[in-house]
Amino acid sequence: MRIPSVLACALMLVPACAGAQRPDSFVDLYTVPLTALEAANVSSDTGFGVGARTRFALGPELFAQGEVQVNAYQGLGAADADGEATTLRAGVGFLTSGDARVYGLLEFVQLGIDIDGIADGSESGYGLHLGMRGEGDSHLYGQVGFLDIGDVDGLELLFGGVFAFNPLFGMFVDYRDTRLETGLGNETNVSDLRIGLRMSFGAD
Repeated sequence: MRIPSVLACALMLVPACAGAQRPDSFVDLYTVPLTALEAANVSSDTGFGVGARTRFALGPELFAQGEVQVNAYQGLGAADADGEATTLRAGVGFLTSGDARVYGLLEFVQLGIDIDGIADGSESGYGLHLGMRGEGDSHLYGQVGFLDIGDVDGLELLFGGVFAFNPLFGMFVDYRDTRLETGLGNETNVSDLRIGLRMSFGAD
């Protein structure tokens, strides 16, 4: 499992964001204590993951966002195989001003699935999302999106909240459900509960 390399990538993101004292600039370091995977006609709800996400402002309303996440699973299929799902995302978006802040996000998405003796592959594509977040350092957020990755596509839902300890540090909890399907009906589904720490740079 490549968890140490994920954490190393996360630490590399901090200096880049530290110099950008702008609205909606942050780094998230998180765990995935509950995750479920369904792929290659096998499934498991016994898994754990880690990840990092960053966003930094490009202007008053524009931002760039990136994410890397690795989940490990046990007990996949009749062979009781181990598996891993790796997600890499990078994109740009806009965030409106006001009390109800609406945002859009277009991102490159790479999804890799590795199941011992069953599947081993990685596909790339894009995601298009529309979301809303509350005002202030502590807020709720949610988004709905469409993903097209290789020969699968489908909807993705995400919702959660941020609680700020102070202007710099806080924590977040969110849930993301990704449902992808081929034209022949084969499904790739990943559901994650994510809990982590947030380091913010700048204020709303």
